[in-house]
Amino acid sequence: MGIQISLLISITLFSSLCSPVFASDISLSIPVQISETETWFFPTEKDYEAYLNHKQVSGDIMTCGEYSKTSEVSRQTLKHKFVGYHKLTPSWTKSSSYTIAKGVSSSASLKTSYDGISFTLSLTHTASVSTTIPANSKKYSRLGISGDFLVKHMRTDYFDSSGLYDSYNYISKKTLASYIDVKYKS
Repeated sequence: MGIQISLLISITLFSSLCSPVFASDISLSIPVQISETETWFFPTEKDYEAYLNHKQVSGDIMTCGEYSKTSEVSRQTLKHKFVGYHKLTPSWTKSSSYTIAKGVSSSASLKTSYDGISFTLSLTHTASVSTTIPANSKKYSRLGISGDFLVKHMRTDYFDSSGLYDSYNYISKKTLASYIDVKYKS
């Protein structure tokens, strides 16, 4: 009985010294650039490997009765979603306007999640013309980069004569528009 008590004490002591790590604390998503405006984020290595396996054999002739089905699980549209600050304004200042010269680029990104799958919203904004943006000089402000995004939780299932034999999930993030706005310190 003395052995069981000391074992119990050491397990309790050990577990109180370690903080648990939850899957939501770790970003496991694997990004794949599909086009200039679309990126897919795979939540697990298993999902990514299934995608790669089927992508490599998609040109091959499938066995009779074999097929795949891609379904939209859910979707959301993010309108004017703030992603980050412009590199021209690294700190808060009181300014009456901001001028961005033609050709100046700035990138921003924001880690977020949808349906429990983590992914990154990222934007690069390049000024196509020189632009002056008015601001309220009585308030501290910075330039912010925002965008419109279509975010979809997708699932692809693979079937053969025995039924479902493989599948994978992913988040499809498509950039619809980008904006430069004045953001005020709250």
